[in-house]
Amino acid sequence: MIKNDCYFFGTLIKTHGISGKFIFKSDKKLSEEYYDLESVFIEIDEQLVPFFISHIYFKDDFSAIIKFEDVDSDTKAKEFIGCDLYLPMDNRQKINGNESNFKEVVGFKVLDVKYGEIGKVNKILEIPNNPLILIIKDNREILIPFNKEIVNYVDKKNNVIEIESPEGLIDIFR
Repeated sequence: MIKNDCYFFGTLIKTHGISGKFIFKSDKKLSEEYYDLESVFIEIDEQLVPFFISHIYFKDDFSAIIKFEDVDSDTKAKEFIGCDLYLPMDNRQKINGNESNFKEVVGFKVLDVKYGEIGKVNKILEIPNNPLILIIKDNREILIPFNKEIVNYVDKKNNVIEIESPEGLIDIFR
């Protein structure tokens, strides 16, 4: 994996205990979408090396305790302190609603599977645990929750967000 196909996810800042666990610090808010991560890339000597996660426990919004397969001692873990973690770009698209996507989607076209084109993203309102897509169309504000229940996918290549709005949501704004 090359760095251009990935995005920075955080840094291993120190060991935790004696069994090879780390304290990981992210510059992005860690949400429940990250619970299902199976692996990350660790930058070692300017190369991205995959490591499989055996456990991850979130301490707060920006840090976690993480344990990798094949790292089973404090001595071995110390070798990785200060190393940066990366995730593949396609992972970023799957983690809908994550703050890392917010600035990237401004200007994207929003398509609803039932109603077609709704409009373009004017901005993302960063309300804790409930970010909203703001679309201004015909001098009216349209607010759509930016979460994995409504957002089917984010297509960065074509600048499109496909949504499947709940019954009645779009009708409110018509």
